[in-house]
Amino acid sequence: MPFFKPQTKDPNISTLIISTAESLGGYSVPDGYDPLPVRVADEIKGYDKTEFIDDMFDFLKGYQEKTGEFKDFSFNAEFVDQIPGEDESNSLRYEIDNREYAAGAQGIKDPRWMLRDILEDSNYPGYSVLVYTKPFENIITFTSWSKNYRDADRAADKFEDLIETYTKIFKLKGLNELRFIKRASDVFRERENHTWYGCPITYMVKTTKVKLVYEKTLEDMLIQLTTY
Repeated sequence: MPFFKPQTKDPNISTLIISTAESLGGYSVPDGYDPLPVRVADEIKGYDKTEFIDDMFDFLKGYQEKTGEFKDFSFNAEFVDQIPGEDESNSLRYEIDNREYAAGAQGIKDPRWMLRDILEDSNYPGYSVLVYTKPFENIITFTSWSKNYRDADRAADKFEDLIETYTKIFKLKGLNELRFIKRASDVFRERENHTWYGCPITYMVKTTKVKLVYEKTLEDMLIQLTTY
């Protein structure tokens, strides 16, 4: 029986990022691109904070390669909120400030899994796949760091403009909402005889987590339980 694993590498989004960076004025959707794919059960994926962060850094790297507008900036999601090291000049970091259940239509936060669809698994005939989803609200802060305040400030402003312009790219992947919250107070850190200047920008990112339940597996489990 297959197991569901979230997928973050998608050639469709790579094509979309490159075309977006080249046009710098709009976006185009590749032929046959389905923003909410419902094919084989194992290909069904949610769009949670991990997928969003991966796509964000892929987008920024692709944009930088095409335009060169972020001079000497490194985009690395692995170091989270650490300030850059000696071998870096400028960098963008992020941190998760808060994560909680998203409010529903009535404004009430509901921790329950909601049934989204019931599908047939074409790879495993006879198995129905119940697709459950649960929305989350994530408060994420992106901070541009530099050894001089001017570059850190300019990169933060540029990042803010890019997100406002290209939010639609992430929504095509399945993101529910990406909303600017605030530009927080500038920060300063001393490291290895250098002063690093940081300009943090905070966003609310609404994502969806997906869980697959195989119906026939549940039937087998129930039979086994009743025989003991």
